[in-house]
Amino acid sequence: MTAATLSDLPGDARILFTDGSTNPALRIGVGAAMAVPRAWLERDADQILPDEVAALTVSRRFTDTSSTRLELETVLWAMREHAPGKVSLALGTDSQCVAGLPARRERLEATAFVSGASGAELRHADLYREFYRELDRRPVALFKLAGHADYRYQEAAQRIFHFVDREARRQLKRWMRELDRAA
Repeated sequence: MTAATLSDLPGDARILFTDGSTNPALRIGVGAAMAVPRAWLERDADQILPDEVAALTVSRRFTDTSSTRLELETVLWAMREHAPGKVSLALGTDSQCVAGLPARRERLEATAFVSGASGAELRHADLYREFYRELDRRPVALFKLAGHADYRYQEAAQRIFHFVDREARRQLKRWMRELDRAA
């Protein structure tokens, strides 16, 4: 089930923010996620501090990935890890792919995740199927966030996402330094 809006979710719903940062040349990336109570969205954006978000943000390294695949892998990992069971949640993402999946579900399932043009299975069909299974387990409201919005005009959700994005990029840079030292 997919809830239409945040207001459709119960008061104890979790708000999950996810983002990823990739190095396309090495096909590696880092996904970052932060789950907070719904009350966080009622905070003034200027009261949401980078260190506070960084302390609550977790990350995971992914290999053999692309930017789209990483966004999907991160969302699936975060939903299972940080909103287990049947917990109602809202998912904030800047991924066009993830945000558009609920609207594409009927058509994708009708075609068995096969491209009409080539007859081949879609590149991320395995992840689409997993995503839809997760949506069937609990109410989920998806909301699309603008990536890299002007800091001065951000509301609470955008500010939190900004810091989660920053943490994903920071963790990827850290991994790259580790790889450089090991080489």
